[in-house]
Amino acid sequence: MKQLRWNNEAIKTWADQYGTESATDMIKAKLKCSRHTAYALARGAYRSNPDPLKQVAMSELTGISQEDLMVPDPDEKAS
Repeated sequence: MKQLRWNNEAIKTWADQYGTESATDMIKAKLKCSRHTAYALARGAYRSNPDPLKQVAMSELTGISQEDLMVPDPDEKAS
């Protein structure tokens, strides 16, 4: 799970530096390699993006429901 956590941080950093559109392209590329990794990337990007339209686009791009994208990582501590 540490690798998935790193990927969540990586996609947030990527989105901050290069914008959400570039982050979406990165997720699409990851989907070709590993759906599990892409799921973690999409979830991290979805939860860190305040724009509802981009959240819907992220859901449609990955085919993952918005409800599933909001599910927290099992490793995350409840605060």
